[in-house]
Amino acid sequence: MRSRTKFAARCEIPPPALVPGSLSPHCGSGRRPCTRGPAAPRAQESRLQDSIIVGPGVGSINDIAVRLANVDGPDLCTKEQEHDKLLAWRLYGSECWPKHWVVKTMAIVTSAAVDFSHVGPVTGVLSCMLITILYVAGLYVWGTDLPRDHPNTIKKRVTSVAVSSLLCPLYVWLWAAPAADGSGGPLLDYLGIGLTDAPLYMHTVPLLLTMTLFLGPLVACYFDGELGTSGVVSYLSNIYNVRNIVVAPVSEEFAFRACMLPLLVPGLGRNLSICVVPVFFGMAHLHHVIDHIHHCGKAVSEAWVLVLVQLGYTSLFGVYSAFVFVRTGLILPLFAAHAFCNVMGFPDFGAALAHRHKVAVCGAYVVGLVAFCALLWPATDPSLYDSVYFRHVAA
Repeated sequence: MRSRTKFAARCEIPPPALVPGSLSPHCGSGRRPCTRGPAAPRAQESRLQDSIIVGPGVGSINDIAVRLANVDGPDLCTKEQEHDKLLAWRLYGSECWPKHWVVKTMAIVTSAAVDFSHVGPVTGVLSCMLITILYVAGLYVWGTDLPRDHPNTIKKRVTSVAVSSLLCPLYVWLWAAPAADGSGGPLLDYLGIGLTDAPLYMHTVPLLLTMTLFLGPLVACYFDGELGTSGVVSYLSNIYNVRNIVVAPVSEEFAFRACMLPLLVPGLGRNLSICVVPVFFGMAHLHHVIDHIHHCGKAVSEAWVLVLVQLGYTSLFGVYSAFVFVRTGLILPLFAAHAFCNVMGFPDFGAALAHRHKVAVCGAYVVGLVAFCALLWPATDPSLYDSVYFRHVAA
């Protein structure tokens, strides 16, 4: 911890108390436009109206400057003062980087408002390509000749995607800039894992909506006696199933939705981004052709047909998942929805037509599809969730 004098010496500028009307194009290291002026007493804090909001519960840049300029004593030890120093670094440059940088980085990641409006469409697309390459390349760093469904291969690839899931949000954070006009929100909100005012039951809506679409297969499972929870423990004891319904949904939704959309939406808009994200999600499945050819003995043409079919329905799910994520700003419910889809698989329409309860099953298919289409927009109304992607972001 530093006193006010020592902190100012480290920053090479006095702790700035910002006064309305003294806007300067550069301050400190020149990273961000800001205002500078003589130290304002605490009595003037309420009159500093020309503020730039930097995060919920943090206050304006002017508020922070006033607090920094009026701190005396050998130690600055309160949480508020620690956070002020961190924000001073983000606003004025790396010279002001305080001690305990890990703690302070976490503070700004979790509470300070950030913005991605400076990320253009080309930068966003290239960044998503980089995330895709990082995710897929990590699966092959082990150099094993075993098939993808071998337990040893699965264990190694789980480690790879765990590392990728940690690196992707760090890359997104590198592009984050302090919000300058009250827009944006905490980084965790962009990633879909921040605190939200939406009631807890609203987090189940994406899963229930997905189950509505699968009403036909669920009715068929009911008639076949395949519904129930009696076999869940034994099902999850198989590492193959753990990969499909736990590891894959969590890592894929986080990398291909939560970490890509913050970089795409500012440049492409919400609607186009929802359509572009599935392209990267589909590209990440193209490497399965290698396994079909080398480990399953498929002909090249047959392998590509299988992969392209998979590409088709994974892209459709990618559009749906991105649509729900942008409108709700929640990623955790999509983990469950993705896992549910992996358990159910692609609907078997032929089996439905041949089922002994064909009328009931086919009727459930139709009812489920109609209900899904009718509920999709109202159930994901952004006003119910306060999605960060609907704050000052063009469609």
